[in-house]
Amino acid sequence: MNRSQARRLTVPSLFVVAALAACVVDLNFSYTQSGLVVDTATAGNAIDTTVPVDLSGQSDISSHLGNIQSLSLNTMDITVVSLQSDNTVATLAGSVYLRDDSGQGSSNDVLVGTIGSPTPFAISANATAHFTGNAALDAFVLKVAKGSRKFNVVIKGTTTGGTQAHFTVNVAVAMSLGYGT
Repeated sequence: MNRSQARRLTVPSLFVVAALAACVVDLNFSYTQSGLVVDTATAGNAIDTTVPVDLSGQSDISSHLGNIQSLSLNTMDITVVSLQSDNTVATLAGSVYLRDDSGQGSSNDVLVGTIGSPTPFAISANATAHFTGNAALDAFVLKVAKGSRKFNVVIKGTTTGGTQAHFTVNVAVAMSLGYGT
């Protein structure tokens, strides 16, 4: 092999090594936060409650925390798993938001979607509200993952039935994580 052939092999090889070094791995995962209690008295059948979610227990996020380049919220499901005996709320119609745990209140809420539209969402065991992600939610979860890893699911709307909402939900998210190697 002469010098000119060696140079031709070396330059492309460097590009391959550089491309591999800058590789981003995409990882899909799901995470469920179980047993989250909604316990609030509604004022005039209006509900405005928060349910805390902590992603620090999610192993994929924790394992790649220093190298996360992207994070997408593909879907989110809120499932009613049980009703407490003092629950009097029958249905819910309104909106679901994500709120960071910075203490700044609703000024930074990000809309996930509407719940109970066009038909009110029945508050009953195994009832599930399904939401799909969007760019604003992706930016929100990326910021949260790189920060405290904690946020709140905010449920705002109106209810039918009585004024005591007392039930347990699971919040399940399907996400895509891009991290550098």
